[in-house]
Amino acid sequence: MKLPPASYSFLTDFRNCPRKAWHKFVARDLPRESRPAMDYGIAVHKAFEERLRAHKPFPDDMKEFEAYALAAEQGEGKMYAEEQLSIAGDGTPTDFFGEKVWLRGKIDFARINENVAVMLDWKTGKPNEDPFELEIGALMLKCTYRGLETIRGAYVWLKEKRIGRMFDLSNFARTFNEVKTTMKAVEALPLEQEWPPTSNPLCGWCPVKSCPHNTNRE
Repeated sequence: MKLPPASYSFLTDFRNCPRKAWHKFVARDLPRESRPAMDYGIAVHKAFEERLRAHKPFPDDMKEFEAYALAAEQGEGKMYAEEQLSIAGDGTPTDFFGEKVWLRGKIDFARINENVAVMLDWKTGKPNEDPFELEIGALMLKCTYRGLETIRGAYVWLKEKRIGRMFDLSNFARTFNEVKTTMKAVEALPLEQEWPPTSNPLCGWCPVKSCPHNTNRE
């Protein structure tokens, strides 16, 4: 077994329940999740990528998203869509699947103009204005494009047809330390055995059916 790189998904799952994170990212023994809402979200991100990168029209059932794509295309600077970013433990950029990768992920959209960047994250689910996912993306963006000084970002709540709160994501040192603190806790646990479970509001939907906290356990 091998310790996975940090990512927003891994860090969030570990914080909610280390046991779920172990099964999902270390043992990798959970069945692939496939739910209509999840599959739709994947399709929407793919449609935005093809629209912004290749000017491919949205599918008929996503035509309403064209207004967001047009807005994203406006402005000065260079545009990035579904950009893969990864950094080593010292904050230097590295190969996404390389041996040195410590933190990696995709950013849905960013526009960089000199030392300022704006990020957008397309969301198809229920609103939750937690900036952590944006902060992770901003940290990797800053490490990749060192000249950046200010990064702001927002979630775009597509179901509600609105842009959420605009967050200042420029406290890169705080985000870096937050990731390092969580990963130190991860590294203190043995890889070859299940990590301890934590009861949380998501237990009823957890795929780890053997967990004592799972209300739908086997």
